[in-house]
Amino acid sequence: MKRLSRISSTLDFLGLLALTLAVAVMLRILGPLEGLWLSRLAESTLFGLLGSTLAVAVSAFGLARVFQLSRIVMTTPDHRSRRRARPALTNMETLRAPHATTAEAPEALEAAELPRVA
Repeated sequence: MKRLSRISSTLDFLGLLALTLAVAVMLRILGPLEGLWLSRLAESTLFGLLGSTLAVAVSAFGLARVFQLSRIVMTTPDHRSRRRARPALTNMETLRAPHATTAEAPEALEAAELPRVA
């Protein structure tokens, strides 16, 4: 993809922020960060906060990928429209001989053996 979607970038940033907060909560639960603002909260509240921040991080990253995939699907043409755009193999005016020049094109087209399509 050439340009990133603003929605995907915002969701990635939100997921990164939630993941950072989850790491800070985990470090507070394990003990090294006791001097932070998280020290006033009860341990059961910290476990709930850890679970919710991890859920937000996973959901944000997942939604960002869904938006990227939906954008790819919307911008990619389907097979039917691509088949309509290319010439049909049974149309003799659109077929050309492999090494025909502009002066010899009609004669080369008549003399060329074309494969049969079943």
